[in-house]
Amino acid sequence: MRQVFKAGFLLISFLSLELRSQTFVDNSVGLPRSYGWSASLGDYDADGRLDLLCFDSATLFEPSLYRLQEDRTFAKVPLPFAPNNQGWVNSAWADFNRDGRLDLLLSSSSPSNQAQAAIWLQNPDGTFSEQPYHPAGNPRAWADLDNDGRLDIISDSPSGGLVIYWNDPRAGFASATQLPIVSAGRSLDLVDLDNDGDLDLALPSGAYRRIYRNDGYRHFVDTGVLLGSGVFADMNGDGLLDCVYSKDSGYGWNTLNKSSPLFELSKVSIPPVMEVRSAQVADFDGDAALDFLGFGADGTGEQHRHLFRNNTPVNWSLAAPVKLGAQVRRDSVDLAWESGDSVPRTFNLRIGTSPAAQDIVSSASRTDGHRLIPSMGNAQTSKHWHIGKLAPGTYYWAVQAVDWGFRGSPFSDERSFTVVDPGPLPPMPVLSEIAAVFTDEDAPTAAIPFTIGPSEVVVDLSVSVESDNPKLTPASGFELSGDGSSRSLVITPGGNESGSATVTVRVTDLTGQVATRSFILTVAPVNDPPVIQDIPNQVTYLGAPPLTVPLSVSDAESVLPPHPIFPRPPPQPKPPPGSYLTLSARSSDQQLVPDSGLKFIGSNLQVTPLTNRTGSVTIQVTVSDGEAEATTSFVLLI
Repeated sequence: MRQVFKAGFLLISFLSLELRSQTFVDNSVGLPRSYGWSASLGDYDADGRLDLLCFDSATLFEPSLYRLQEDRTFAKVPLPFAPNNQGWVNSAWADFNRDGRLDLLLSSSSPSNQAQAAIWLQNPDGTFSEQPYHPAGNPRAWADLDNDGRLDIISDSPSGGLVIYWNDPRAGFASATQLPIVSAGRSLDLVDLDNDGDLDLALPSGAYRRIYRNDGYRHFVDTGVLLGSGVFADMNGDGLLDCVYSKDSGYGWNTLNKSSPLFELSKVSIPPVMEVRSAQVADFDGDAALDFLGFGADGTGEQHRHLFRNNTPVNWSLAAPVKLGAQVRRDSVDLAWESGDSVPRTFNLRIGTSPAAQDIVSSASRTDGHRLIPSMGNAQTSKHWHIGKLAPGTYYWAVQAVDWGFRGSPFSDERSFTVVDPGPLPPMPVLSEIAAVFTDEDAPTAAIPFTIGPSEVVVDLSVSVESDNPKLTPASGFELSGDGSSRSLVITPGGNESGSATVTVRVTDLTGQVATRSFILTVAPVNDPPVIQDIPNQVTYLGAPPLTVPLSVSDAESVLPPHPIFPRPPPQPKPPPGSYLTLSARSSDQQLVPDSGLKFIGSNLQVTPLTNRTGSVTIQVTVSDGEAEATTSFVLLI
């Protein structure tokens, strides 16, 4: 069985064949046997082993921390923070304040069903302190969604939709984006599925997960792609991204192994001690192979939590990134690097104000490269990073590779860069006004002149164009030209498109200061002549039934009228009255085929010759939209 889904950036194929499977051993000593509300994984004590924070039905809302010990058993330890009476039921580990220690985001609904959340920062002595800021709504996850080095928060809103609170350096979380997505409080996944360097969203949609693509500009687009509910990671140690998802019933999970651009179906071999309905994957024991933490019921219906240890060996080690470079511009820097080998990976960056520090950008890794959380690197698949608004001083940075099994390479050799006091900002960019522009359908505009400045910084200015109607004005239709202060823009509308769009010209200097001008572009509709395809010559015989000749007719603005014998679905959108095409036909020999013997039925021409007559006749067919017409002809031999 083969199914193929196409949606702009991802092609997925499920193939029924067996691949090499992993072996898993139950390693759940010390874990509770009660149903878990949720769980999150993180090496909070940086000992090289992942620990588990969960919420058990036995204590309802009380968070429980299970520390993985050297003998690979779990021991419940008192949480270093309390009280435990807030009803937290969601949790996530991350280094929020970029001090190299994992912090916690906890959220839930209160007894009165009001969303409440808190951020707990880990102190140097291992204790936790609640910070004054309380995220709005019911946070589902935190991650750097705009690649600025700061953790943003994804939260459920009271209306049920998702909201992203952007972590801005000066305004905090004041900026928010409402997404046209309803999560219904269910878990979500963040993974860079299209390898463009930013995180995409995988959200529950029935029994599947719907993929929303991050375009990198704080927008998410529904791709229409559906994947089985599960988790994304390299389960079989081949270096490729897999989607691990549950079967509809029974004891077992499947793996979709990504071998670009295909996902191939394989089976995960799990001891049949429970029916796993949800799971998380991470390297609990530090052997570089991803282990499997399952939640579900056994044969009696009792809820369990089991850790299945993966015995599959991983046969490579990651090389650190190479060729690090930094380009400083005033108070910002562009960092770049290259892969140290060919293993598929993401990248993880640290930046600090002293050697080995990461108080500017945190890697959530130890200095030896060991990852503290099972996730991709903070730079995702990108090999560059931009950070701005830096204070004067010397900064130290290094990069590590992180594969799809969340294994980290050693950090690269540390590099440094220095930001000097840039002095006062240059004058703001200026941009002349642009009047409204008119053109016809399928016709480019005349050159649209405008000027930029000030003249003393014009060499450092960049110009870009955007539109609120990309169908009418695609990005490929913008052509900028000119130099110095005098510039011009030519816009070529999309094919057969008409209407209006707001076009914005943007001028940006090296410090990020921006000047914009917007104007209205109007594209007037122009009638396109209809098209009729050539008709091959035809042959019929005396006494034969009427001849049916198929026609192929099209027009950009009009359609053939519906016919009661051959009904047609209504056009989308339905054209206004009078916008139907008309067909006509004429015969060159009225004694052989009179015009009355030419009838149109749907998109076919029915030809009825007179009886007892033979010969050849030329038949001309014309299609008209009321303003323009097209004609073709064919020879009929009787």
